[in-house]
Amino acid sequence: MATSYQEALGHYSDGVKWSVGISCAIVGGAFLQHEFLFSQPNWIQLPIGGAVLCFVVSIFCGIEYVSRLDRIQTMEAGKTQLASKTQALSDEEKLDLTKRGDEIDKALSSSKPWLWANKVGFLIGISVATITVLAARPPKASGQDVTLHTPDMASKRFTVTHSAVHQTAHGSQAHTFLLDENTGEMWQMVCAPGGSVTFKPVTRAKQ
Repeated sequence: MATSYQEALGHYSDGVKWSVGISCAIVGGAFLQHEFLFSQPNWIQLPIGGAVLCFVVSIFCGIEYVSRLDRIQTMEAGKTQLASKTQALSDEEKLDLTKRGDEIDKALSSSKPWLWANKVGFLIGISVATITVLAARPPKASGQDVTLHTPDMASKRFTVTHSAVHQTAHGSQAHTFLLDENTGEMWQMVCAPGGSVTFKPVTRAKQ
């Protein structure tokens, strides 16, 4: 009995505490990002909601398991204190010692389902969340597509052109225009106060 109890207290208890801590962090993050999650399509919302539910179950079962181990530790301490008496134990004390051992065995056995529920909930939650996040990740844009198509299409459509130099009240000037080669539309570049630049649509005179 002592070996099983010490194994549960030392090995399983630490693992449960880690899983509870990670689950709490994930549930807290999902709560803080609830608006973003609710804006996702149903095929993302449903698995993530199920994963969060699994984490909540894992947290509850983990806390219950650790609490049961604490109670078993108190029972084990009482049994050890009784067994360490220097004088010989009476028949009644021996019976009490045996009874305490049986109670500890039963308590340890009854705590195992909580341990397994903690493990299963955590593993299902982390698996579903990971698969959903990977599936929802947008495809990586190809660098070749960006460099060959997007700038190339823009450069073919718009071009900067200039008018002939002519005399104005301010001397010799040439106007700058932005020309849409697909539609023939033009915009004149106008320098505004403060160094900013605006484009004014040019209306062509009808022939």
